[in-house]
Amino acid sequence: SEGRIEVSTSPFYHPILPLLCDTNAAREALPDIRLPLRRFAHPEDAQGQLERAQAFMRERMGRPIAGLWPSEGSVSEAILPLVARAGFRWLASDEEVLARSLGVQLGPAGEGARRRLEALYRPYRLRRPGGVDLTIVFRDRVLSDLLGFAYSRWDPVRAADDLVARLEAVRQGLGASNADGHHLVAIILDGENAWEHYPADGRDFFDRLYTRLSERATLRAVTVGEHLAARPADADLPRLFAGSWINHSFRIWIGHEEDNAAWDTLGAARDALVAAERRDGGERPSVERLAQAWEALYAAEGSDWTWWYGDDHHSDHQMEFDALFRGQLIRLYELVDELPP
Repeated sequence: SEGRIEVSTSPFYHPILPLLCDTNAAREALPDIRLPLRRFAHPEDAQGQLERAQAFMRERMGRPIAGLWPSEGSVSEAILPLVARAGFRWLASDEEVLARSLGVQLGPAGEGARRRLEALYRPYRLRRPGGVDLTIVFRDRVLSDLLGFAYSRWDPVRAADDLVARLEAVRQGLGASNADGHHLVAIILDGENAWEHYPADGRDFFDRLYTRLSERATLRAVTVGEHLAARPADADLPRLFAGSWINHSFRIWIGHEEDNAAWDTLGAARDALVAAERRDGGERPSVERLAQAWEALYAAEGSDWTWWYGDDHHSDHQMEFDALFRGQLIRLYELVDELPP
């Protein structure tokens, strides 16, 4: 209520929205990727995941949520009308997605560094047919990853001072590249993974960081909504590349034999659910059982299951994750009176 923070959200069961809309979206970043046997293309499920998230947050916050962090920063052109329809006003992704969207290289040195300064530290408008008018921001990958993976191993004072120095270097590099000198540096990371590795859960780091920021007239901590209210995006982004914040692709969640088998199994279960809805009279499951079956399907669409399939990641609990994924689909079949394959 004091406006000191802004709460954003993600799609309800954390699915990769572009792949729910169409698994062929994976080919934009990886044209030669091997896709599942059956194409999964259900934007209506992506819409449901967004609307569930918005309703959940509205019930708890007492107001609609403006900001969306799509699961794993995953975006595509196909998700934009769905995001707007669910009532969101801004979303975010990674700087590599911005580079591919603009068709340029944003690098650490030379011409790439100049382009990065000009392109990265500003919001963009996504205006599309049908009344879609969204804003998107892109995270500074270097600063975000320092917070997520490196600073926890540093002395907290040195880490905070380094971050402030890097922010000042960005400001000085930008110079007077826009009229009023105001730019937005988006720092986005999986905070729940990071802070437990910091001394004192990050408290010493944050005390130093916010003390240093409060002492400087040139740097100010703002929410995305606060910045956009004062300085709306004035640059259009005509094309949004289909990718995530991990290597600007969806390779983690699709393409490996195990990932593809999961997508095929998911598609078959969805078909069984739709067929059950269309049965005649007394053969059709009850409204309550169908609703529960849809909920099981939505849970199975979450990205965490395919995160652990394939050769990308390893966990001592992979068999449990596998059993949980299968369990959602088994429950779906049982709810519609079908024998699970």
